[in-house]
Amino acid sequence: MIGQTIQLNEHATLDIYQVTPQSPTERLPLILILPGGGYLFISPRESAPVALRVNTHYVHAAVLHYTTVIQRPITLPELMEEVRLAIDWIHGQAQSLQVDTTRISLMGFSAGGHLAAHCSSQLAHLLDKTILAYPATRFPRMTPEQQADTFHRLFGRIFNENMNEDLIRETVFGLLANDPTRSVNRHTRPTFVFQTTEDVTVDPRATVQYVLLLLRHHVPCEMVLYQKGPHGLSLADETCNPAVFPHQARWFDQAMEWLKDQDGSQSLR
Repeated sequence: MIGQTIQLNEHATLDIYQVTPQSPTERLPLILILPGGGYLFISPRESAPVALRVNTHYVHAAVLHYTTVIQRPITLPELMEEVRLAIDWIHGQAQSLQVDTTRISLMGFSAGGHLAAHCSSQLAHLLDKTILAYPATRFPRMTPEQQADTFHRLFGRIFNENMNEDLIRETVFGLLANDPTRSVNRHTRPTFVFQTTEDVTVDPRATVQYVLLLLRHHVPCEMVLYQKGPHGLSLADETCNPAVFPHQARWFDQAMEWLKDQDGSQSLR
């Protein structure tokens, strides 16, 4: 259950989902969730349901509702600063929340996976590990006409006459033009990746290339690549989707098992 909501700045908020440790001195890991939504909105299917599922593994969770492009034009450095603000707040409340600050990890979906991948390299000193679900990584160059067509296909339903669509579209594609593969280095955090080959929003080949680059830099990583399933599956079960994908739904427990396997933690169970 959500414990509290923290206002980080004018638009960004942080929802805390705390579990109860077994003793007053026990400190548990925390996963900071960055939902997707194309940088236009915060996907509810990748927010509370995911945090509650994290809690079932005896791990604290937090959901960052970062500033979206519809709220105001924003840059990648500003979004990364919101992630840092969230982590700083968690550090400041670590004693009362009983958080192990050496085990704060990111879980990012789609556009949130794009942001998480950047943070995994550029904020590596603040993070333990990273989980990426169908992350937006490398996009092909598009003409303005192709950008407009793609934008309308993906997001046309959320616009109204009061929105400056041209500015919003330019800002979104400007954000996604920042390729997180360019910043991968030997300090990038150990990473788990979930992707499907039928994804037509995020190119699965780009996701595979990201994993290959992790391997090139000797970054510990694991990938589950399912054949079937569209973009945006989230947990792929009845809590998040009108259509259920039982086989693909295994990815989440696999990711949590990977976290446990990485550090031998007994707090994931």
